[in-house]
Amino acid sequence: MKPTLHFQVMTAACIVAVAMTGGAAGEDKELAALRTRYQAAVESATTPLRNKYLVELEEMKKRALERKDLDAAVKVDEEIKLIKPAPQPGQIRSADDLSRYLADSTWSWGRSESDAVSRLTFRRDGTCVINKDAPVSWSVVDEKTVKMGDSSMLKFNANHQRFTADTPLGKRAGKKL
Repeated sequence: MKPTLHFQVMTAACIVAVAMTGGAAGEDKELAALRTRYQAAVESATTPLRNKYLVELEEMKKRALERKDLDAAVKVDEEIKLIKPAPQPGQIRSADDLSRYLADSTWSWGRSESDAVSRLTFRRDGTCVINKDAPVSWSVVDEKTVKMGDSSMLKFNANHQRFTADTPLGKRAGKKL
């Protein structure tokens, strides 16, 4: 991997991250439209760089596996997971897809969707935060199921925009924000 390509991809990723943080509620519609066009242009410009980087990473991983260097292959695989874009709803076909989809996402949940007053944020590090409480662990069981903490199971619907949960406090429902 060439350092300049890595630098370009990381720079572009930072620009996208800053751009996607959004603005204040009730902001000017013209500003929101401009931001949307900007984000689309950044995505369009960075996609070829990201794809080239992913191809090079896959080749590097293949060479590491051929050498039977599992440590190197695992490190490269972790980099691939960081760079590979998260799947969109309707594209989730595996536990890995669901894990990438949930990472850094926020959901509302409660006794029912209409009573969804709590916020649940899934972090990349395998923890989730409910409102501002202490983090609990989460792990993907399969392409539709997540185990949260020791005893809660979340079951996602077909398009992964809603879930039902069995928790120690009873049934819960949630939706993506």
